[in-house]
Amino acid sequence: MRLTYKLPSGLIYYPYLIELIKDNHTLIAGTTGAGKSVLENAIIYSLLCTHFPGDVASGEGCRFVLIDPKQVELDIYKKLPHTMLYADNMPDILQAVNNIRLLI
Repeated sequence: MRLTYKLPSGLIYYPYLIELIKDNHTLIAGTTGAGKSVLENAIIYSLLCTHFPGDVASGEGCRFVLIDPKQVELDIYKKLPHTMLYADNMPDILQAVNNIRLLI
């Protein structure tokens, strides 16, 4: 299964697809107002449009573990069927981290 997303066109001058299976860690950094949240939402939206929330083990789905300490950025994705776990407060974040350790 290919799990890819396209970078928004304002970042580079040619289409660029990123393969999440190969590049499964992404650092998004920048100053205030640089568009970090826009990029984050573009990646999630790209995955939502191209993958169903089906069974990930069979290679037919896409599921999210979303950790949102600011309680603002990812709230709109909380109730989607793709969202396996949404954490926005410290006890939930610690539980999410432990669950991620079990998945790895």
